[in-house]
Amino acid sequence: MVRLLLLATFCFRVRAEWGGCVDPSESDPPLVTAGLPTPLCLVISGAGSWVKNEGFTYKRLLFTPTADKYTSFAVEGSYKNRNSYGLGDQIYVHVASNKKLSLQRLYTDESERKVFPFLTAIVSVEKGEVKGVSWDDSYIYCREDRRSENTYKYNGKEFEKTDLNTGGCYYTSDVCANSPSECDLKVYVVWSGTDALGRTLNSYHSRLSAFPPATILGRVKKITAAFSDAVNSVVDIVDNVIG
Repeated sequence: MVRLLLLATFCFRVRAEWGGCVDPSESDPPLVTAGLPTPLCLVISGAGSWVKNEGFTYKRLLFTPTADKYTSFAVEGSYKNRNSYGLGDQIYVHVASNKKLSLQRLYTDESERKVFPFLTAIVSVEKGEVKGVSWDDSYIYCREDRRSENTYKYNGKEFEKTDLNTGGCYYTSDVCANSPSECDLKVYVVWSGTDALGRTLNSYHSRLSAFPPATILGRVKKITAAFSDAVNSVVDIVDNVIG
């Protein structure tokens, strides 16, 4: 598993046209090609509305995994250091690829004493062009008594439950206080569709929800213990987000 260090420095956004999640060294977002690096962004923010013309505090991590290689990364120390980030009682996350965004999910909610550390993002691609980013079924990680709706729009309101995967698994704050590293943010990424050369992207079939529940825990432990490093670089950058 790739471990990222989340710095306690956050950026103030301004209202401007969003340039997408792109590698600063590239002039245009590259088409997704299996086996080649592709930019992905993890955005961590506080509560509030992205669509209002007001300052908004957030952090964006850019990394370039190999497309169609099942990728996992953890933000090391993110739970233990959460109060130093200045994001308030609720911390949200979303994933971006090129000019497509996932919906938001809660990472921590201090008022409800809930922490949602496990997420799987699915990047949907058609002939190399990113068409969308969605969340996989997160209920696979826990029993029914630790499940809760956990998908939000960019105006801060909860996304209505549909046939999309909108729920998540949480730990209580008491559990995380005893084992903070277990509650560090962990994100898995897979791809589906076809790449720039028309080849089928197969990592979608390796997502955890594709396996029987009895095998999930063992796979999570193996992934956590030793995961292939698919990240070539991690860059902290300031980005302007469309309002």
